[in-house]
Amino acid sequence: MTTSDIEAKLVRIGVVAERIGISERTLRYYEEFGLVTPSAYSRGGARLYDENVINRVSHIRSLQSLMGFNLDEIKDILSVEDNLDQLRNEYRMGTKPKKELITTEMRILVNLKS
Repeated sequence: MTTSDIEAKLVRIGVVAERIGISERTLRYYEEFGLVTPSAYSRGGARLYDENVINRVSHIRSLQSLMGFNLDEIKDILSVEDNLDQLRNEYRMGTKPKKELITTEMRILVNLKS
């Protein structure tokens, strides 16, 4: 995959702002506040966002408008959610080797019985 292929899947700040219904300044403020990070930057330095970041911005807006959380509270919520996602991934990665080990041990036991 080339750099231009990757950039083709990324969108500029204006596109994200329009899709979510916020201003570009608001999106920059979310970045300054530590709620989001651009996925990449164009050769010219423009912020580029992938679908994960767009979904995160949409989630932030929902937490604000529907749930009434302020940005400090949202930062805490997102931090907990990010940690939970990391724990889930670590658990999933850790269970595969355990399953393989159990399967191998079961084969050994079956062979010993024979």
